[in-house]
Amino acid sequence: MPAYKLLSFDDDGTIKAGIEDDGFIFNLASKIAFHGPEFGIDDSSLDAAIRRWSDLELILTKIANSPSTRAKLLDGINYAHP
Repeated sequence: MPAYKLLSFDDDGTIKAGIEDDGFIFNLASKIAFHGPEFGIDDSSLDAAIRRWSDLELILTKIANSPSTRAKLLDGINYAHP
């Protein structure tokens, strides 16, 4: 089972919520917005999505297994305070 790590990172001057998986950082909000409707997560709040972790984990697995997913390398990001 993958081990996902929640974090905040600087994305061109904007602090964003991200999730790290296997050395890659995914913009959590944009992935929820894209994949959320398919899994019944229809609100844009990260807090609400995280409260539905079992549904969110399905999205994260799909993101991690998608070769077309845009992600940043962990080595190339600057961490930020949440």
